[in-house]
Amino acid sequence: MIEFIKDFEYNFFRYKIPNIKELRNKVFPLLKNINNSTYTDIEKSILSLYSETKVFCNNNPQIIFTNADKGNVVVACDKVDYIRDMELLFSDSQTYTLLKRNPVNTIISDLLSLLKCWKRHELISDSTYKYLYSSNKILPRAYGLKKIHKVGFPLRVIVSSTGSPLHNLASFLHKILHNSLPRAKSCVDNSYQLINVTKSITVLGQTCRQLKSRITEHKNHIRWNTSVRNVITEHRLQEGHDFDWNSVAILDEKPHYRKRLISEMIFIRRQTHGLNLQTDMEGLPKAYLPIIDKL
Repeated sequence: MIEFIKDFEYNFFRYKIPNIKELRNKVFPLLKNINNSTYTDIEKSILSLYSETKVFCNNNPQIIFTNADKGNVVVACDKVDYIRDMELLFSDSQTYTLLKRNPVNTIISDLLSLLKCWKRHELISDSTYKYLYSSNKILPRAYGLKKIHKVGFPLRVIVSSTGSPLHNLASFLHKILHNSLPRAKSCVDNSYQLINVTKSITVLGQTCRQLKSRITEHKNHIRWNTSVRNVITEHRLQEGHDFDWNSVAILDEKPHYRKRLISEMIFIRRQTHGLNLQTDMEGLPKAYLPIIDKL
C-alpha cells in the first residue's frame, strides 16, 4: 500500500495531472476499502500455503521449479541434475558450437548497418528504425523444460530472446510473414481446438483376428520390449495421447484377404485426421483416388 501511494503521488507530480484534488478524493475511498478488507477463508488458506512454500524454497535451494513442456503442470527437479542434463545437451558438438568470445557487439553493429540501409532506401520509417534498433548487450538465454509425457523425462531446450538485440527485429519480420503467408491447414488456434482435432484422429487396419483380441494387443504393445513400434504405440509415446478403446468400430467385413486390403486402403484415403502411413495405400491404383475423394 505504501509503495502504491508513493508511485501514485510521483505520477501526479511527473505528468502534471490537472484536478489532482478531485482525483485524490475518488481514490481515497478505494484505498481505504482495500486496506480494511478482510480475507476470505480461501484467501487465508492461499496466503498460508504461499508462506509455507516460500519457507520450503528457502530451506531447499537445491530444488528448482519450472513448467513442463506440455500441460499446465509444475515440475520440481534437483538443481544439480538439471544443470548436468543441460550441460549434456549443450555438449553435442553436432548441434551446438562453443564461441570463443561474446558476439553481442558484432550483432549490434550488423543490426545498425542493416537498419541504416533500410532507412536509406526508405523501407522503414524513423519510428520503425528506433523501434528495431537496440543497444542491449544481452544474449538470448536457454533453459530446459521436462517432457513429462515421454519416458525418462528428457529436457526440451527453449531459447528466449526477450531483451536481446534482435528480439524486436524478429518480431517485426514475424508479423510481416504471418500476414503474408497463407494459413496452414494443420494450424490450430488454441488448446480447445487442438482437443477437437485430436478427438478425430483415427487409425485403420485390417485383421482376420477377433476384434477384442486385436484391440488388447494394441493396448499392451506400448509395454512390449521391442525396437519395432506400430503407428499407434508411436503416437502414444511421442504425443502423450491415448485412444478411446471403447469406440472401436468395424467398418467392413470381408472373408478374403485381398478384399480386406482394398477396403482398408479405401477407408484410409477417406480419413480426415488419420495416422496411417502413406505406404499403407501403395497397393491402391491412383486412378481410383478422384472417385474415392468424391464419396
